[in-house]
Amino acid sequence: MNQHLGCHIHKGDTGAERWSVFLFFFFPVLSFGMAYYFQHFIGALPTRIPMLDMSILILATYRIIRLFVYDSITQFIREWLTRGNALMRSLGHITSCPWCAGIWFGFGVMVFYTTLPEYFILLILLSVAGAASFLQTLSRMIGQASSALEK
Repeated sequence: MNQHLGCHIHKGDTGAERWSVFLFFFFPVLSFGMAYYFQHFIGALPTRIPMLDMSILILATYRIIRLFVYDSITQFIREWLTRGNALMRSLGHITSCPWCAGIWFGFGVMVFYTTLPEYFILLILLSVAGAASFLQTLSRMIGQASSALEK
């Protein structure tokens, strides 16, 4: 697999490439399907999200991406997916690429937020963990830059 901006490209793996193309085209269909669901079964699409809620959604999505793409606790999931059939390898690609995972997990967080508002506390928990992860990463970068300047 080639690496480009954190993404792994399936060069030569035509089965995984086909599934990636399918998932690429499936995403808008899924999005329009959710819009149809909201319009016809819930009554309206959400048109406004309060700024605080949006901040929580962003941090929750950030934490889920870090969990699946970078954390060692989910390494076994990424390895299991990359050893499976073509669909599994394509899903493994999604879970090892922050850009790919971002769009899918962001979609999932939005669906969770709009369909299960009674569980918003779980998104708050993820956002607190996301903020802590971000601050830890930032402080580590500052420490490394400071050490490099001292040398």
